[in-house]
Amino acid sequence: MNNSLGNRYLNNEKNLKASAPHAAILMGSQSDTNLAGAALAIALVALLTTIGQLLQQYFATADGYRRCQSSVMGPWARRTRLKWRWRQFRFETLFTTPTIGVADFPDLVNDTRCFLTGTSPSFASSMIPENGIELVDAGGELASWVPFLYATHRYHYVAMQRIGITSSTQSFEAPSDLIEHEFNRGRRLKLPYVTFDERSWDFVSPEIVKPYSRISVHAVAVMARRVGMLWSTFDPVNGIMRAEGNGYYITSTTLRSIGTLLHFSWHKASLDPNKETEEEEDSEPLIPNQFADSMGFGILPCIFYLGRPQLRVGTEVDVVEAITTISNSRLWGPELRGFIETYSSRTWIPGFSELIPLAAPLIEEQFHLPVLGVPAPSKWSFGPTTWPRALAAFHGCLKARVQMQGGERISKQVQWVLDESDPAFESPEIGPQASARSDLLPGYIAKCHDTWQKTSSYFFDFPLDDRYFSRSNFYRNLLYSHVTQIIIHYEETRYEHIISEGSVSDTSDSVFPIYFQCLPYIIEDMKAKGMDYPDVVADAWFTLLLRAWCWNQLHHLMPGKTVPSQYHNSALPVFIA
Repeated sequence: MNNSLGNRYLNNEKNLKASAPHAAILMGSQSDTNLAGAALAIALVALLTTIGQLLQQYFATADGYRRCQSSVMGPWARRTRLKWRWRQFRFETLFTTPTIGVADFPDLVNDTRCFLTGTSPSFASSMIPENGIELVDAGGELASWVPFLYATHRYHYVAMQRIGITSSTQSFEAPSDLIEHEFNRGRRLKLPYVTFDERSWDFVSPEIVKPYSRISVHAVAVMARRVGMLWSTFDPVNGIMRAEGNGYYITSTTLRSIGTLLHFSWHKASLDPNKETEEEEDSEPLIPNQFADSMGFGILPCIFYLGRPQLRVGTEVDVVEAITTISNSRLWGPELRGFIETYSSRTWIPGFSELIPLAAPLIEEQFHLPVLGVPAPSKWSFGPTTWPRALAAFHGCLKARVQMQGGERISKQVQWVLDESDPAFESPEIGPQASARSDLLPGYIAKCHDTWQKTSSYFFDFPLDDRYFSRSNFYRNLLYSHVTQIIIHYEETRYEHIISEGSVSDTSDSVFPIYFQCLPYIIEDMKAKGMDYPDVVADAWFTLLLRAWCWNQLHHLMPGKTVPSQYHNSALPVFIA
């Protein structure tokens, strides 16, 4: 048994010695495999690194690509793309920015043009975030034209809602009468739009750090005023443009490569997304049409019967020229300039201030509440017919004149003017300041509109002696006589009034009596023009003043510096950073 165990031990030892070389070979083979795998992994890492470095170098040739991303352009970055240039063996950066304009609405709407109406489809088509929280979170990193377009969207939504243009689909459509009637062309909606222009960063100046948009000086003047800003300086030729208001700011700089570059900035609160749409504007929305826009340039649109489409009244020089023209050069030169200079620090010029409501048409055909604003075309737009108690003062003067004449032979027209100018009609309980009686305000506006229309019928429908002149000449000459004679005789009449009354102030109760004392001069001037009917002229003049008051009730004139009239409809380009 011992021999058997010994043999088994010897056999096992021989087997072990025989298998040792095979184990060594297997272990060596596994080590080589590991080394080869490690080498391959290192090689792959090196290859990927090399490829990455190579791609990085090629992508680095795409100059400006990082400046056209969503952090800078918002959703507009979706249109940023790279184009490979084989001959130059590099990438070219192509980006899309808006060209902004203002045009009649409705107009051509397709993939290349989008009107900014504040509706959800319009936000999406113009690639502007509908929720202002994205703009607030981005801070000042976004190109400034993105929040500028957002503010424009927001304003026009409020304005169009207030003028009664709504749709359940959130897609606005203009009323058919604005399209069909050429006479209403000046009242057609003028809305901002964007077109999509693709550009190459190869042609962007090194001075530019963000993609810029293009806009005309006319469009930026209109849009800035609509969103609540007032221009303190507007000189695009010299590159100086400043505007501020409603939490927004526009400043400018001049770059040699492109010209005037604007920067739009805002208070964080002005883009607060938690505000309700109807309440988010701090300033009164303006009527978005051609008539209102032109008034912001100091250009007064004129009714057809004046025989001229417009008058320029924005500056002192414009006012002197306008008065010289309508007075047939009876008022001109240093004497007229001296008279106007005495009123340079005030908000009205006797006689001239009535030209605004009497020469202009209704800026909006259908009125809605609250009444939308209209830019005042001149700093002297706020005459006696805009002041508190204007109607009561006018009615008192007219009633005193009728009583002084004994109340006999009072004409039907004078009686109508007395009835329509009842001081109770201007009572704070039912007047334009009737915040506590808002249920009566629609009736008040409707009454003003109806009275204005009746004055139109009076002037343009009643028969005149054919030997005199046409109705349009009658209205025009009466208006021009009013302006001319008030300017000529106001100071001397005022002096006489001071002697008799003791004092005169810029109030309706003081000024309207002076106006009535100038009526004989107006009658005499109309006689010299061929209208030798004193009673008819007097009746028409009373109606004229009532018409001016009604126009002022239907339009909320917004004070502010006008833009120089030479930039109206100007296509001179500026750029928004």
